[in-house]
Amino acid sequence: MSLTLTVQKYSNLAQKWVKHESGAEFLINGIGNKSYNLALEQVADKSRNIDFRNIKDTDESPTELMLEAAGRYLIADWRNIKMGEKGNEQEVDFTKENGALALTNSIPLWSFVMENARKIQAEIDGEKVELLGKSETESTGVVKMQPKRKTQSTKHLEKKIE
Repeated sequence: MSLTLTVQKYSNLAQKWVKHESGAEFLINGIGNKSYNLALEQVADKSRNIDFRNIKDTDESPTELMLEAAGRYLIADWRNIKMGEKGNEQEVDFTKENGALALTNSIPLWSFVMENARKIQAEIDGEKVELLGKSETESTGVVKMQPKRKTQSTKHLEKKIE
């Protein structure tokens, strides 16, 4: 006799093409993208070790690093994007470097990418719940405490206090 386990596969890669108001299109990964989250952890680690006595103008701020991480790992591809100095813009292919450059130079574009990355992740998480079934415990990180039952040994204390 043997144990048979059936593994249900679902896409761990949540991404979707999203059209920007400018007409450009972005293939955006869900906010749960592993590479993006690892990059954020590295930014947090680096932030803890900042030596304020030795800051140079060339150092990247944690904010710049977070924008760069989003450009590298939340954007997977794009269409109809022009980059360059004003008046000399040219259509460019997506690379991680171009994605980072785009988001570090445009907070509104970063906001657009983040908003859609959250929506895409919410959609894929909803699909996972439907596919795998809702788990018994919530994954919110909040532990619900059950009230302690009164034991016989504590009941006599209540009577003395009253």
